[in-house]
Amino acid sequence: MGRRNHLFSVTHDTAQNAAMVYSLFATCKKHGVDPQNWIADVLYKINDSEYDGKYSDLMPHRWKNTQI
Repeated sequence: MGRRNHLFSVTHDTAQNAAMVYSLFATCKKHGVDPQNWIADVLYKINDSEYDGKYSDLMPHRWKNTQI
């Protein structure tokens, strides 16, 4: 997927950002995490001022779904 899609990145920075997102979603897939649930939970927690956990726990390989 990345071999052809990176050709459409206008700048080197956007290509790096896209590669980072692809990498995170591949890590989700490797660890059996649903990427949609993961990204929704992470975005909620990083915007929550009462989140008292470590941000490193939000990485896909350490993430635990705490939503009900």
